[in-house]
Amino acid sequence: LLSQSTVIPGYCNLVHARLDDPQYWILNLYLAPSLRASLLTPLLSWLTHHQPPAFVVPILAGDFNYHLPQPRTPAEEELARRVADLFDVLHLSWLPHPDHTRRGAPHSATLDGIAGPPAMSITSRLSPTWLTGLSDHAALSLPPVKANGSSVPPCAPPAVQALPGSDGR
Repeated sequence: LLSQSTVIPGYCNLVHARLDDPQYWILNLYLAPSLRASLLTPLLSWLTHHQPPAFVVPILAGDFNYHLPQPRTPAEEELARRVADLFDVLHLSWLPHPDHTRRGAPHSATLDGIAGPPAMSITSRLSPTWLTGLSDHAALSLPPVKANGSSVPPCAPPAVQALPGSDGR
């Protein structure tokens, strides 16, 4: 851990850490259901004045409280557009999501996620860990994709061939 700070008390903190060689600038965000939209405005404002150095890997992680990756309501669609503004500022994209990150009534859903530089989707895959009794949400980790083939990377040939406009080559 190199440093940590509070960006929005109770809702967003910043951790600057080093794991082996790379340094990471991790924003951990909780978008409370009743405050989802109102929390994004001060966070975007803060980001206009605080950017990670070029040699540091930015990551945005947290409980976004809307259905990822496909919003289900117009309000969720608007929230997804505002979260995309965060991605634009930090040059991020969603990393591949697990099937669901929240269990319970009325249904399971993917409400939690991690976004990183687009190249991370090739080298890492989100992995949920369920901690019974602690939360109805999974803890997400970001282990590297194994080179021995035991984990199919997101850019496997079948995935590339399924892209719109792909001619199968």
